[in-house]
Amino acid sequence: MGQLARHLQNQFVARTPRGWTCAVEERVLDGQFETLLGHAPQADVLLASNDGRFRLWVEFEVSRADPVANHAKFATAHLFRPQKPTDTFDSMMSTHVARGRRNLATNTVLLMRRIGMKAFQAVLLPTFGPNEIKRLNTDCQDLSSLHLLDVDAEIDRALAVASPCFDSDLHQIHFVGKPPDVACNVATWNREMQTDFGRQLWGHRRLRYFVFDPSSGEFAPSKFCAFLNATHGATSDAETMALPMTMDLYVSLDESERQFDGNRAQRYLTNWLGLVENRARGISSHRTDHDDELQEIRRLWRLEKHEFDDAVPRIHLDAVVEEFPIPADDDNLLRGEDWQILKDVCRDDPMFFELQSSLLDVEREFRGMSRRAGIYEALEDRFKACQFASEQEALEVLQTEGELRKEADHRMNGHWRLCSRSCLKRRRFRLQVLGAWLRIKTASDWA
Repeated sequence: MGQLARHLQNQFVARTPRGWTCAVEERVLDGQFETLLGHAPQADVLLASNDGRFRLWVEFEVSRADPVANHAKFATAHLFRPQKPTDTFDSMMSTHVARGRRNLATNTVLLMRRIGMKAFQAVLLPTFGPNEIKRLNTDCQDLSSLHLLDVDAEIDRALAVASPCFDSDLHQIHFVGKPPDVACNVATWNREMQTDFGRQLWGHRRLRYFVFDPSSGEFAPSKFCAFLNATHGATSDAETMALPMTMDLYVSLDESERQFDGNRAQRYLTNWLGLVENRARGISSHRTDHDDELQEIRRLWRLEKHEFDDAVPRIHLDAVVEEFPIPADDDNLLRGEDWQILKDVCRDDPMFFELQSSLLDVEREFRGMSRRAGIYEALEDRFKACQFASEQEALEVLQTEGELRKEADHRMNGHWRLCSRSCLKRRRFRLQVLGAWLRIKTASDWA
């Protein structure tokens, strides 16, 4: 074992995620079967969840001349002592292993699934080339580079590949573990799109991200490329098992599984599998034809609906893969954390919070004016409007006022009643309050 594999073993133990335990050189079989077979197979690392529901047997394939030796070791052990339902085998293979040997190991994983095992293959240190892997594994003078490796990312990748993304009725869907799986999915999509049946299944679908395979020169949707069908067992269809993804399975998942998501696929391929995201030529200068509408939507959400997180720039970035154009004269409004402080001060009183927000709106509207005529009337309207908790309460008050008026008219038997000046002022004030509240409520509804 080279120094890179030993370093990974030590760091997997030192950086074991919370809720897990980690052991190295864990025996696969007990002593009786070791004596029978004449060898004692061991795993480089065993990650086990504390609740006992999941155990991941990890083998580091750094530069092995025979990359399927560990696969055969675990498959043979499975014949004598079948793999437990909680057990999963994961071979993490570096780019220092020759491409043909990596593909041989990939096919061996399919054979392991064929005999009923849960088996996967993940890429080890995907951002490092073969020469860098060789130097890390053999150069004893450069041990400091080993401590710069992001081992947490390797642990997360091993768990992400081996853990199912979701289970459908007939299939167990996982992320792809290595670039050959992606290339296989690219070839499958292009092959099936050349058939009438495949084009009919695909229909008219809108796409945002594609994967490009430089070896074949073909493109395919990233969501088609990022997932695989990891169904195992001898009763499974052999042709389906040989393909990580098929058009029929894609369409079925696309119509029934919310977690089968293109953004999720893009993030996995770039963050965990090492694929490089490239913007298509010409997109950097792209401008949507609806910039003015988006700016108005952002203004309404922030100023009138008081959306705290300013979601329009984030949605624009996800949809167009480009930063949202923020105007130079953009109002320097409160941020999300500022709104949270205001909410805490109001002690979750919705009426008080609405009043404070309305007063801040008035302040913003009159900000920068040399002559602030009408500001007191605007503030008075907001105070009046916030006397009512809802439109229903305002209508009930108005209805009560009407009923009292009718009752008073009935008592007077049609004669004129002389009202005091103070009574008229009180009644006029109530009507002003109701009118101001209804005007603001109507304007808010139209906005």
